[in-house]
Amino acid sequence: MPNNPRLVFFGPPGAGKGTQAERLTETYGVPHISSGDILRDGSRSGTELGNEIASYIDNGRLVPDELICRIIFEEIAKPACQRGFVLDGFPRSVEQAEALDEILAGRGFRLQGAIELELSEAEITDRLTARRWCEDCGAVFNLKFDPPEMRGCKRGRPISECDIVQRADDTAGTVQTRLKVYRETAGPIIDYYARDGRLYPIVTNGQSPEEVFRQLQNTLGEMGVVPVQ
Repeated sequence: MPNNPRLVFFGPPGAGKGTQAERLTETYGVPHISSGDILRDGSRSGTELGNEIASYIDNGRLVPDELICRIIFEEIAKPACQRGFVLDGFPRSVEQAEALDEILAGRGFRLQGAIELELSEAEITDRLTARRWCEDCGAVFNLKFDPPEMRGCKRGRPISECDIVQRADDTAGTVQTRLKVYRETAGPIIDYYARDGRLYPIVTNGQSPEEVFRQLQNTLGEMGVVPVQ
């Protein structure tokens, strides 16, 4: 199969979907579409739509299907995504998964696989409450294993010039709300992709991002997807 993977990353918040999706983008040459980044950018825009988005994510709730589907489908319709993409944080319901399959089929494509990153609840809480990000460049850090002072921002400035904050949805109380929502929706989506053999689970407990990525590359190799030469 050519280097045009169409994949979704699936798993609880904090499982490392964004990190692994970015690695895939670099190695396999396809765009990374993060629903979380898109929604957070929108929530800071100050527009009517942005304020509506903020009212959901700041309280750890999911954005309604109709709204998130419209936003994501506009992204995958862009020319860069005609050669493939990696979706991070979408779909989050069976209805969204069905809508994605329908949109792709109408364009002559098929989602090749759903990568499920598995992680214990205790490790999720530990990771997310220690997560920080730069409001200026969007770089994500972790106070325990990847603190800001260990690397600069994406714009090449000293980290001291960045505005490092904790996301409103990474506090302990909101993390529990997000995990509850995830548990309520995960089962049906797992079943949806498992029924036709498109679900690929990867256990990430206690593993470094490098170890997880090696597992991921092995999984993609089984699909027939190879890195860009």
